[in-house]
This record gives sequence, structure tokens and C-alpha cells, in this order.
Amino acid sequence: MKKKEIAIVTGGANGIGLACALRLFADHLSVCLVDKDQEALDASQKLFKQSPDQDVLVKKVDITNVVEIRQLLIALDEYQVKVIVNCAGILSMTPLESFDYVQYEKILSVNLTGALALTVESIPCMKPLGGAIINVVSNVVISARVGNTAYSASKSALLGITKVMALELAHLNIRVNAISPGTTDTKLLQTYDQHERRQLFEGDLKKFRIGIPLNKLAEVSDHANAVAFLASDQARHITGQNLVIDGGQTLA
Repeated sequence: MKKKEIAIVTGGANGIGLACALRLFADHLSVCLVDKDQEALDASQKLFKQSPDQDVLVKKVDITNVVEIRQLLIALDEYQVKVIVNCAGILSMTPLESFDYVQYEKILSVNLTGALALTVESIPCMKPLGGAIINVVSNVVISARVGNTAYSASKSALLGITKVMALELAHLNIRVNAISPGTTDTKLLQTYDQHERRQLFEGDLKKFRIGIPLNKLAEVSDHANAVAFLASDQARHITGQNLVIDGGQTLA
């Protein structure tokens, strides 16, 4: 019996990760939302329409724990892993003069090592048919921001290993690409006052370096559409690339 093809999306309970899962489900893939927040996972699962041909699974997993990653993949043994979206990430703004080494290690563990571990452990699952891996990095890898040392280190390294993954997995027909979101209209940004939002568009050397030439924030669907493209056969000859989705923030 042919296995259902499934997409694993980390950080899938909210924001960009959830938007990616919904978009991939619309493209007729079963999806597995992976997150540490069980309550948010349960709520997000209800957003998907039931389908006899597709499944929506939610799994509470700490992606910094390779044992839990292996248990996840064992639980998905009846599926064919076709797409992985490494979206889980954490951010903490810390100036160098008050650098927090503990938080630095935590950010690297989630943003970088977690994505690497899930990719490595999933290779045997993807070998039979190949597939696509999309790593969610950030436009901070192109344009530096004050206080972003740990986050920038994790995302820059993730972009670097995206290219290595693309080289090493090409013979298995596994394509590996990245997207680099810019400032996105999330729940956090919706708490900003008018002055703070205006700074996003106009630019602020103390915070964002430049503004947004398109004069609008990205929506989570913008990133989800890019992920869906990179996961599709339309991108079958694209690997090792970074698609920047930031309204022109990094043009300067």
C-alpha cells in the first residue's frame, strides 16, 4: 500500500510555521505540526479541514533533543516524508556589553542544531522518493541589526549548512533551500504603537538599518507561498538557494 506523503513543519503551532503547514495541506500533502506548545498545537489542528486523503498530526517535540526527534520519525513510519520545513526559532535581543552566554547557547540549540538534527535524522525517511527541505532563516543574514548577535549567528550558520546539505543530498534527489523573511506582521508587531510601526517603514539605524521600500509588512502567507513553491515540482531544479522575502529591506 502506497504511503501518504507528509510534510513535517517545526514551529508549526503558530505564525510562519502554521501558515506553511496550512499552505502545504492545501497542496494535498498530509502535515505534521511539531512544536513544544501542546495547547497551541491542539488549537492549530482545528484550523485544518478534514480530508479522507490527508492527515493532520500534531506532535509535541523538543527539537533540541535528538531522542525525541527519532521518536517522532518512528511515529511517522507509516508516512513518506516528502517535505521538511525547519521553522522553529527563538529570538532574544542582547547588546554585546551585556551578552548572555546561556541564552546564546539556547538560541543556537533551537535555531541551528534543532534544524540540523531533524534533517540528519530524516535522511533515511526521504531516501526512497527524495523531497524538499526548506530552512527558515532571516534577512538578518544579509543586513545586520543591533543586539542580534546570537540570532544572527544561528541564522547565518543555518544558511551556510543549507548549502552544504544541498550538495550532500543532491544525489538522493533531496533539494535543500532557505527563505529569509523580513519584518512580518505577527502578533508581536501588532502590539507596536504608530511611532514604532513607522520606524519599521522609514528605517532606524539604532534598530533596523533600513526601512521597507515596498512600504508594507510581510504577511505570514508571503513566506508560506514561497515555501510551497520551493517544495513543489515547479522548483525541481532549484537547490542551495536563499529566497529573500522582505519587501526590499536588504537592498541598501
